[in-house]
Amino acid sequence: MRLPRFWFSEPACRSERADCTLVPGRASLAARHRAAALAADFARMSDSRPDKIPKTQPAFAGGPPRPPKKTARGLSDESPERPHIEIPDPVILKELATALGQRPFRIVTDVMELGRLTFAVDPVDFETASKVAKKYGFEARHVG
Repeated sequence: MRLPRFWFSEPACRSERADCTLVPGRASLAARHRAAALAADFARMSDSRPDKIPKTQPAFAGGPPRPPKKTARGLSDESPERPHIEIPDPVILKELATALGQRPFRIVTDVMELGRLTFAVDPVDFETASKVAKKYGFEARHVG
């Protein structure tokens, strides 16, 4: 905050009191008066600005709480059937990753967790591919 110019040109205390002149024994009293005057000026300057922060609503708005929203009976949020992908019996991991919407290295690490050392261009059997697909929320269906 930049201080106005007149604060540097006035005496140590801006009040009219004679006891707050800057003498060796009264330096702390003059400093207190100076701090109080600065605080009053700052409060006046901050009050002159319009409030940019909107006032919040009180915790109790004055009415009864609203009832919960009604939903249809018997409907669940989840669909009864998972999304499915069709996988041939020997499937290449790179193609499986594309079908699952994942990067090939993630699928390779998932197959490694199942105990098989493979690369992105290696084929895997349907059972392994279905376990990986199940991990990502897909149901695997055998094709051909």
